Amino acid sequence: LPLASSWWQINNLVIHGCMVCFASWIKTNLIDITQKCEALLEVREAIMQETIATKQKKLESLDAELKSRAEGVAQLTNQMTRLQRQYEEMSDMAEEAVSMISARYRCKC
Repeated sequence: LPLASSWWQINNLVIHGCMVCFASWIKTNLIDITQKCEALLEVREAIMQETIATKQKKLESLDAELKSRAEGVAQLTNQMTRLQRQYEEMSDMAEEAVSMISARYRCKC
């Protein structure tokens, strides 16, 4: 029993076979493309994780630097407060000395 008894049937059989082969080829290519996309997504995820880790380290170092600068500013503020207090004490002492000297000169006259 032949597969086809007329040229139309042979033509239909060949076209059907070609369509099956083409569909199989498309499916194979789609599977390959899907696998490559998944691999690229994994690489992208790894890159993003590394980038996130790097940025977190930078943030931690910036945080540490800000804390050290804040400590430096606090020390400078304390030092300025102490110097201002000393200046006020010296200023008061100088005023007292001037008033004592002027009082002494007034008494001698």
